[in-house]
Amino acid sequence: MNSTASAHQASGSRRVPALETGEFEVGVLLAEIATEVGATLGPDTSLDIIVTPAALRLHCSRERLRDAVIQLIANAREALPRGGTISVAVAPHHHGPQAVELRIVDDGIGMARDPLQRAVEPFFTTKSTGMGMGLSICRSIVEAHGGRIWAESEEGQGATMQFVLPIDKGTCDEQ
Repeated sequence: MNSTASAHQASGSRRVPALETGEFEVGVLLAEIATEVGATLGPDTSLDIIVTPAALRLHCSRERLRDAVIQLIANAREALPRGGTISVAVAPHHHGPQAVELRIVDDGIGMARDPLQRAVEPFFTTKSTGMGMGLSICRSIVEAHGGRIWAESEEGQGATMQFVLPIDKGTCDEQ
């Protein structure tokens, strides 16, 4: 037995299970998320869900996509200290029908250029509390499904976190 195997056995660690994937309607998932997190946003924050077309379907891990979207909504909420609007929009990606683009847009405080470029790096945070893992985990989820994630923002003008996922199994190499 090699030392790596011994270390894994000694620590009790296990292999990460494979992603359970399946096909589902994105709009149904987003409606469920809106119901779940809507009450936690506060009275001065609205959540808009826009799905075009309404029956848009994806083949990926529904639970992992749910986790990523909830994390991105939570981050958007934290950028709205006095309330505002968070929009979650999903539509076919403009490079063709093989991919879906999901955008989480807030009208909050925005981000400066340097933090923006590092936003999805592990352990990077602009917050006084937190570990800087939320966006990094989102990136891992998106990339595990063959997608890409990026941020756009202007300080004082809000932020947009967006990602592209292939509709079926595959990769999205373009933004």
